[in-house]
Amino acid sequence: MDDFLRSDDICFTIQKEIAPLIEITDFEEMYQEGGRPPISPRILILVLIMQYIERLSDRAAAANLRYRLDWKIAFGLELDFAGIHPTTLVYFRERLLASNRASYAFDKVLGHLSTVGLVKKNAKQRIDSTHVIGLVRELSRIELLHETLRVFCQEIEPYKSQLTSSVLVDHLEYYSDKISIRGISDVQKERFVKDAGQAMQGFIVWSESTSELPIKDLESYKTLVTVFKQNFVNEEGDPPDSTNPIKLKNIATGKDHVSSPHEPEARYANKGKKAWIGYKAQVAETTSDSPEDINFITYIDVSPATEYDGDTVQDFISDQE
Repeated sequence: MDDFLRSDDICFTIQKEIAPLIEITDFEEMYQEGGRPPISPRILILVLIMQYIERLSDRAAAANLRYRLDWKIAFGLELDFAGIHPTTLVYFRERLLASNRASYAFDKVLGHLSTVGLVKKNAKQRIDSTHVIGLVRELSRIELLHETLRVFCQEIEPYKSQLTSSVLVDHLEYYSDKISIRGISDVQKERFVKDAGQAMQGFIVWSESTSELPIKDLESYKTLVTVFKQNFVNEEGDPPDSTNPIKLKNIATGKDHVSSPHEPEARYANKGKKAWIGYKAQVAETTSDSPEDINFITYIDVSPATEYDGDTVQDFISDQE
């Protein structure tokens, strides 16, 4: 084995230091009795660690688990272990999130570092934020309005027969498809924005008067209402309601404005010269005056992109205590 792997290879660190920390009983609440026997969650959590270290896709990680001898050594698997389907990792991450165990591996490793004295109590720490990019692209105003309507219209398609006017039916059919705004004139853009606002207003009026249908419980409807209020005002300048004539706001970007209906929690933010749509990661690490000491990350949390960094400090202190 020494001819194949060096003694300081990462697989031996995983095998000797990390794998023993993972208790399969920690995952019992994530699974129900009956059904097919699951892939061991102990193996899956170790795969996620190696996947992160090597920056791999789910498909590549699943292939490594089947073919890489060093991975099988790290996880204590037999050479003929058949591997997993890539979607197994997707479902496992969903289980971790649903059971509030997203930080399980991080907490286990951090606890071990503290036990062996590498992370000392009452040590100095520093905290800073970095950007987390959402899985959306930046949309123009027209694209935002149309996509918001498109997502909503596709979701209410089963209720098409319940629409109370032919105008709403026309809106549903028109906004269910994607559009191209390449090469359209300013006059056409202005008309499109006005039509989109009126369509949103019409759907809101219908939804508010249709209590027997679960329209108002749809996330796409909640997003539509938010986008409507953030982008339009009454012609008199007041916040829009569901009946008065409306006009487009002069500015509808920035703090707390929806940037995309496909990920309505993502926000536009900037820090220094960096601008992005997504979230913030608050990260803390140990710090020392000695150049020989190794610093370790001790805290990670995701916050809204527009949240003031100072507001997260107390959460960090409470967590560290």
